[in-house]
Amino acid sequence: MEKQFLIEGYRAVNQAGESGALKLSAIIIESGAGYSPSDFEFEASRPDIFEAGSGDFQKLADTQSSQGVIAVAQIPDELQDYPNADGTGTILALDDISDPGNMGSIYRTAAWYGVQLILLGENCVDLYNPKVVRSTAGATGSIPVKSGSMDEVLTELNSEGWHPVLMDLNPGAGPVSELSGRQNVILVIGNEAHGISEALKNKFESVYIPGRPAEVESLNAAVSAGIAMHVLQSEKITAGKL
Repeated sequence: MEKQFLIEGYRAVNQAGESGALKLSAIIIESGAGYSPSDFEFEASRPDIFEAGSGDFQKLADTQSSQGVIAVAQIPDELQDYPNADGTGTILALDDISDPGNMGSIYRTAAWYGVQLILLGENCVDLYNPKVVRSTAGATGSIPVKSGSMDEVLTELNSEGWHPVLMDLNPGAGPVSELSGRQNVILVIGNEAHGISEALKNKFESVYIPGRPAEVESLNAAVSAGIAMHVLQSEKITAGKL
């Protein structure tokens, strides 16, 4: 299946089909699962519907307790050009996010907060890994994506008016509340175990989330990303413009 991936689960398949963000080419229903073709009639697409016996279906399923439905989706093309720094969007840059669950949760949260673009560093987990796709709960495809060398991409975008901000606790970092109302921000989230890569540290502005580091060493990457995205959008949320 060249440039295709699988979406597993009734809710995820339905959300992907109803949003129209992805091109669904086929849906496979497990015999006896209780679904009918009419359950998967979407305005945006009309995928072919197939029924498979339990044995064949389980060969496709990635989970042991499958919900009995899998969609075949086309992998979207990556964004070719970077967005202009016009003050209307936020970019999320993921620097070596390796855990599929974290990647999916970050992507889903970014979709909720209207992130304009996700930049994927060279060592990030595959966005179309089955566990990543499950963790996005059907949001996969809703945000444009671009991959590349994080150092090179951030340097280029910084020269074009974007402002990279690292989620990193270092002596020069300010509290994450400083992001409120900021425009043209690229929020950079580092690796779950090692944080921001050495190539980026001290090269750009840093912020941190105040807490109790004596009790807990650090926050989960997805949680940190969600808090920072909320702060970035706080003025829009208050004004009801998100």
